[in-house]
Amino acid sequence: MTNRKLRAEAPPIERLVELSNDDVRLSIRPEKGCDISSLYARRAQVEMLWCTPWGIQSPRGNSFTADSRTAWIQSSGGGWNLLLPNTGPARNHNGAPFGFHGEAALVPWKVDGVTPTQAEFSVTLATAPLHVHRIIRLENGTVFIDEKITNQSPDSTSFSWGHHPAFGHDFITEGTRILIPGAIVELDSQFALNGSPGGTTGAWPDLGRTDLSVVPSDREPRAILAYLSDLKEGSYQIFNDKIGLGVEVRWPINVFPYLWLWQELYGTSGFPWFRRTYALALEPQSIVPESGEPPITLEGGESISVTVSASVITLPP
Repeated sequence: MTNRKLRAEAPPIERLVELSNDDVRLSIRPEKGCDISSLYARRAQVEMLWCTPWGIQSPRGNSFTADSRTAWIQSSGGGWNLLLPNTGPARNHNGAPFGFHGEAALVPWKVDGVTPTQAEFSVTLATAPLHVHRIIRLENGTVFIDEKITNQSPDSTSFSWGHHPAFGHDFITEGTRILIPGAIVELDSQFALNGSPGGTTGAWPDLGRTDLSVVPSDREPRAILAYLSDLKEGSYQIFNDKIGLGVEVRWPINVFPYLWLWQELYGTSGFPWFRRTYALALEPQSIVPESGEPPITLEGGESISVTVSASVITLPP
């Protein structure tokens, strides 16, 4: 399979917020969900995040469909997305339609302040009475995302919440290693892998006959979604020894007790990827799909805060 490294420039009508230091350069799309569209390792000269085959498009474009999953995918340019107030399939909650992966990554955010290494953003959602305050900052080779969610209603409200960092083919190649300090892994019911049907479980990294901790060859297309639970800590590392680069992602396990593993390695022949996408996402999440009511509840006026980080690691030669 040809290594297709697809990355399009944002249209001029969209403002990007860029942060930079000697180690990393970050691009953020406040008009489209406050997505982090680029995490560039400056010393290695490698773009670490995935970009969709159709590239970064204007967030003002019209959707081709009313289906929330298709609309969310169509509007996505890839990168690192915030999922809120819903993660996974669409559902109705408290009289509101919680679309696929939620509203937060679709709407424009307010830019409250920018310095060369820090930016502050905020948004108030419509489908849930939530106000989100977000600070994204750089310290050496680490990106910190500080988030505070406040329930603006006098009544209690529930929601699910997750982060969706997706890494692309500049960084992820055959033999890339995924290190997770212990977990139980379950394959989503709609996927199969090397003879293991959906619902198969195992002790990370083994799932049936497959070692999930090593990215396979491009000659072995793969498309899977799996869920990791019973995590020992809120962290993982990804290392590409060929290019001498790695990343460590950390998060509070009490808020995000699950990790979703999405691998789309030229494996889906139909919509939406048409065997033209190579991506690996490891997503800290508050819930697994179809597991019942949203797991986070805030009383009226109550807030919850987290910090999620990603550290770029240069490996020794």
